[in-house]
Amino acid sequence: MCPFAPRGFFFREILGEINHILGSYFRGQLIVASVLAVYYSISLFAFSMNFGIILRLLTGLLTFIPYVGFFISSITALILSLIQFSTGTEIGAVALIYVGGYTLEVILLTPKFWGERTGLHPVWILFSLFA
Repeated sequence: MCPFAPRGFFFREILGEINHILGSYFRGQLIVASVLAVYYSISLFAFSMNFGIILRLLTGLLTFIPYVGFFISSITALILSLIQFSTGTEIGAVALIYVGGYTLEVILLTPKFWGERTGLHPVWILFSLFA
């Protein structure tokens, strides 16, 4: 640090970097949640599930929380599919839709958008998600 720098310059620089990384994280997570909301909307609309609009909104909003959102929305979707459908093939199809969305999120979307936004390598992003 330069002895002639204004007082507090170092802290402003650190706080600016923290602000940039946290803002990038939230923007990246918002993009991931938006893409997944579109994916679930199209998938569940094509499958013609009852309460589809509420379920799609719930899934889109809850995917902002990385693991909790997936589990809550998938369990809700499976309960609604158990109520609506009588055969196991439709229930299995709903489960496959959610497994496909989760796979898309973990393998492609999260490393791509978080990694580009925060400047971290995708491998470090995957390690942080597994931790």
